[in-house]
Amino acid sequence: MTVSKPVARALASAGELASAVVKYGEAAVAKVSGKEREQIESELRQAKAVGQFTVLMAVSKVKAAITPDEASVAPPAEATVATESVPQGEAPTSIDEYDSLTASQIVPLLADLTADERSEVLAYESARRGRNSILKELQRLA
Repeated sequence: MTVSKPVARALASAGELASAVVKYGEAAVAKVSGKEREQIESELRQAKAVGQFTVLMAVSKVKAAITPDEASVAPPAEATVATESVPQGEAPTSIDEYDSLTASQIVPLLADLTADERSEVLAYESARRGRNSILKELQRLA
């Protein structure tokens, strides 16, 4: 399956759109005060994290579907996910004995990884293990 260049370009700009929406929300929150403001800010942070994760996953799926000729349309740097760097079924090499570790052992190690290494972990967890605590931490670090 191939994805057209316009679709790839649209996905590339999705991160910018999400960022603009968050900035608009932050400007609107500036007019609110007290507990209501704290609640709105908390919800905005959660929405931003979910949006970033959604864009990362969409870009990952599109990159997997694009043929090498069409791969020249690159998404923004913050939305890049290196799905092809982790062969199917193989655990990320950036953390020793990854498959033998629990999620609670892996989460503290994620902050020390490079963006590319975290992308490998994201691709592996999304495709194979799906451990929510790891996915949420990767979202937070994105």
